[in-house]
Amino acid sequence: MIIEQTVSPPSFRLGKAYAIDFSSDGSLLASLADNVELWGIKERNRLNTFDVPSNPSSLMFSPDGSQLVVVNTAGTVVVLDIRSGKSVCEFNTSKKGKQGSNIVFSDDGSEIIYGSWDGDLFVYNRATCACIYKTNFDNAMITCITYSSVTKTFFFAIQNKWSKDNPKLSHSIVYNRLPFSDAGFQKIDEHKGTIKELRISNDGKKLAILGNRKKNDQLIVQDITTNKAIASRDIKPSGTPNKFCWSPDDSVIAFTGDHQVTVFDSLKLKPIGFIPLQYACDVLFSPDGSFLAIGSWEKGLVLNTDQIDFL
Repeated sequence: MIIEQTVSPPSFRLGKAYAIDFSSDGSLLASLADNVELWGIKERNRLNTFDVPSNPSSLMFSPDGSQLVVVNTAGTVVVLDIRSGKSVCEFNTSKKGKQGSNIVFSDDGSEIIYGSWDGDLFVYNRATCACIYKTNFDNAMITCITYSSVTKTFFFAIQNKWSKDNPKLSHSIVYNRLPFSDAGFQKIDEHKGTIKELRISNDGKKLAILGNRKKNDQLIVQDITTNKAIASRDIKPSGTPNKFCWSPDDSVIAFTGDHQVTVFDSLKLKPIGFIPLQYACDVLFSPDGSFLAIGSWEKGLVLNTDQIDFL
């Protein structure tokens, strides 16, 4: 099945969008390129544009939808007010100007969690922007964070740093719950190779992992309890980032790469749909599953999922 790039109501085009996020009520979509563009889903139109630090890399709405947090490749984190677009506070997480993981909020939105490629893990108070917890994974990089609101658990992809004495890259997946303590971090898996992306299912029972264990990248769905793979699939190298997301009911995984979005059945990772889009680089379902937003280095797209005839 191929979904053509037709754009009919209520679908609409975005501008350039390296990263995207929906507000928790699904009424707003934020897209990130050289700045932040705020889109109204009902209005099918851009509502505002906000300036951000140079080279932004990821963003996330606060749970109450009143603020956006943006991080750039130098590890600068900025909290923006949605109404005014003005910076509420800003903090630097890396003295060496190194980038890090994505940003994740606590359930109530009071805390911001971020990991750096220096191996530092930070918890910031959103109201005061004060760092209230910091720990370091020695000789490692924190590359990805994912959170389950069902189990109240944060999962972290930790990669050892390359060196002449340690030339083989490997990743560990560790987890913890707030309030963090150094003794609270537990390892659930170790991967030979690298982990590029990590996403917990909405029911909190499965992890989707994109990694490189041998010569090829693999997408793996893994059971949290048994730590065993439920399904896996080789992924061809792509010139654009491979990003993916679960549908709200966890029945499918949407995956970017090779100038398209591939929709997989999550139980067997069998392709059940293709959405062509040049330079597709991010993908996300709206909270109620009504829309699928696709970021692109060229022009993003928001589709009504009713227009997608999944087999």
